[in-house]
Amino acid sequence: MGAVRTWAMSGEWDYLQHPNAASRPGSYLYEPPGTAHTLKVVDHNTGHTDVVFTIHGAMLVLDARGKVDAVLDAASHIRDSAQALRLREGCKAVPRIIVGVTPVYGRSKDNPRRCPAPLAEI
Repeated sequence: MGAVRTWAMSGEWDYLQHPNAASRPGSYLYEPPGTAHTLKVVDHNTGHTDVVFTIHGAMLVLDARGKVDAVLDAASHIRDSAQALRLREGCKAVPRIIVGVTPVYGRSKDNPRRCPAPLAEI
């Protein structure tokens, strides 16, 4: 479980373990590696709650007994995002995800302009 940086864009949320520390639009929160908590949109929130998370490393989803139920990381998001978008009501086109680039430091016959080359496309 890596560090997490969080920005609240709209709405209001907190953690069940810290109900008096709500995040509102403009709030920034740093979570050190290894912390465990449960995010909850506050009961009096009337609109959408949008939050941006940058997760450094994997996020472990724990079950009620504290056992790992799922591991969410870049690989799982790449693997699952297209299917999630297809299942979403009204989503007709699934965007293509380009995974990483290979830096190219010299010209070659196949790459005369020294452009980065995609590793894979999903």
